Amino acid sequence: MAQLKRDDRTKTHVAQYHPHSGVFSKGRSPHLEVSSHGLAILDEIVVTFVYMERRRKQNETEAAVAVS
Repeated sequence: MAQLKRDDRTKTHVAQYHPHSGVFSKGRSPHLEVSSHGLAILDEIVVTFVYMERRRKQNETEAAVAVS
């Protein structure tokens, strides 16, 4: 679970990614939760999340190709 917190003494929760839960049951769909503290930078949060997920998937693909 990835979290974004303010970089100050409060460490206020700004956003959190919840991956798919429930391997054997229906569970919950993956989702990005943004608190009211993150609404002012919502665009940046979403764009950064999409970018990082794309990089993560590319790295996984490259690692799988390197192993085979």
